[in-house]
Amino acid sequence: MNLWRRTPAAAPTSPRLGTRGVVVLTALSYWCTCMALMYLNRRAGGMGFGLVAWSLWTWWGFQGAWKHMLTQEAQAGRKRSIAMGSVTVLVAVLLFPGLLRGGAILWLCLCLLLITGARAPRMRTDRDFYLALLVIMTVGFWLATDWASDWTLWFYLGPAWLWGALALAWHHAAQAPLAGWKKIALACGFMALVVTLTSSLFLWAPRPPSLGFGFLPGGDVQGWAGSRPEAGEGPAALGAGTARGSGYGGAGGQGGAGQAGASDWQALIHAMRHSAQDGSIPQWQRRAMHGIADQGQALLERWQSLQQTLSIPYPPWWWLLVLAAAWCGWHWRYRIGVQLGLLVAWGLQPVSPWLSMRLSTRSLDWALHGKGCRALPGESRREHWLRYPHWPQVAQAWVLQVLDAYGSVRFGDAAATVDQAQRVRQVAATLADILHELPAMPRPAGPAPGPAPRTV
Repeated sequence: MNLWRRTPAAAPTSPRLGTRGVVVLTALSYWCTCMALMYLNRRAGGMGFGLVAWSLWTWWGFQGAWKHMLTQEAQAGRKRSIAMGSVTVLVAVLLFPGLLRGGAILWLCLCLLLITGARAPRMRTDRDFYLALLVIMTVGFWLATDWASDWTLWFYLGPAWLWGALALAWHHAAQAPLAGWKKIALACGFMALVVTLTSSLFLWAPRPPSLGFGFLPGGDVQGWAGSRPEAGEGPAALGAGTARGSGYGGAGGQGGAGQAGASDWQALIHAMRHSAQDGSIPQWQRRAMHGIADQGQALLERWQSLQQTLSIPYPPWWWLLVLAAAWCGWHWRYRIGVQLGLLVAWGLQPVSPWLSMRLSTRSLDWALHGKGCRALPGESRREHWLRYPHWPQVAQAWVLQVLDAYGSVRFGDAAATVDQAQRVRQVAATLADILHELPAMPRPAGPAPGPAPRTV
């Protein structure tokens, strides 16, 4: 027995991916990153060839992951992965001398992307998924901090990082028992949050003046919205790259000097139009840049005309008041909704007493909803209202009065009158005021109880 020989420990098993949507989102993020690499070296030519080649490479690799992800065979996709790995070695060896002269980092990025595509047919576990995203984000950071990168690179890196973040969110949501429409709603909310945060960072967050962050407008440390750029700085010098960059370099500074008296937004739009004059940028991207600049110019003109018409300054604290008002509206949404419903019910009393009664009862439903007492599937309004455990004795008698008056019209032959509608509205308003002072209904520990099973 050899005591010096160590038995290698087995690697911990990784959970398997449970949805193919993660594969699709990862493939989109990978493809956008590959196109960002081609765009950064677009002046060397071959942008169209790179589009076709990377598209086929992405499809060949991730189509294998789509096909073999749910299979239980351990060797599924192995032959395709070996074939793609052989192509990776051949391309890396053939392109090494030329790319080494242009930059070893770019050659390393190319190799990492090729290897990730070659490993894609066997991506079936969480470990494979996280490794692919790690390579995509690492290559993305390398490309963003390259000396030739400018803001136009975000046409490719922005979608790449967004698809990667959505892949993580989708992978997390797949492990929770959520309906499909809820996952879509969460994804839309996530994208809205990303846009809001990036807009805030663009306007107010400090930015480093070095480290190659040429894709951010303005290298000042105060944030773009808090300082006016000098000539040749800030948005006027947006994307001032050379060689493989957007190609206008010092011209951007001259454009900024001509815009010295204009606002920051005007200088930003001017820099966008100037960037679109680069002939090496693909035609569709140049049209998109012109479209963004046109829309931004139109919005800026409308905003300036509105400010001139109203003559209302908007200091920074005004936005804090808007946020505080929005928070208060959300915090008291049930109380505000009940009062608005009762107000409309009061206006409908002489016109349609029955509609007024229905709106009064719906307002009380909303008030109970705010206290955590939600109507269960198949539950009647009487069962719903009487299920709230904190009704005082007098209030419970008023609840029965409203239910009897509503039921006599809803299920009986009696016609609704103005006096009935007024009585129901007044009692519902009183019960809503009482509910406002009562505690909320405790949430059940387990899943929400459903309706009682019907017996045959």
